[in-house]
Amino acid sequence: MITFKLNLSKIIPDFAGRQEITNKGFHKLARRLGSFSGLKELALEFDNCHLIASDDLCDLSTYLADLSSIQKIRLDFANCPEISDNHLKSLWDDLSKMKYLQSLYLNFRECNINGDGI
Repeated sequence: MITFKLNLSKIIPDFAGRQEITNKGFHKLARRLGSFSGLKELALEFDNCHLIASDDLCDLSTYLADLSSIQKIRLDFANCPEISDNHLKSLWDDLSKMKYLQSLYLNFRECNINGDGI
């Protein structure tokens, strides 16, 4: 089983205080995920990333939809204020195309979401 887990707060000391990743860096990461053929599990934790926005999630979901073997996804974007309802429907549409997806965890606590995009 191929698993990819990324928690920036464990890699970069004091990550929450520095918000190191930009939307450009996030887009590069999302694009690279598409090359992980055979990926079964994906966990991305971007707590307190103030520069990641809703359109970045749309890019991520586009690349994830191409990973047909993925079974488990955990996306944690707690305290990312630039994430709003704008592209949640697109994210949901892309994730619903994943025919082997068995487990989905999404955390958008303290984001700018009111439910209109769902």
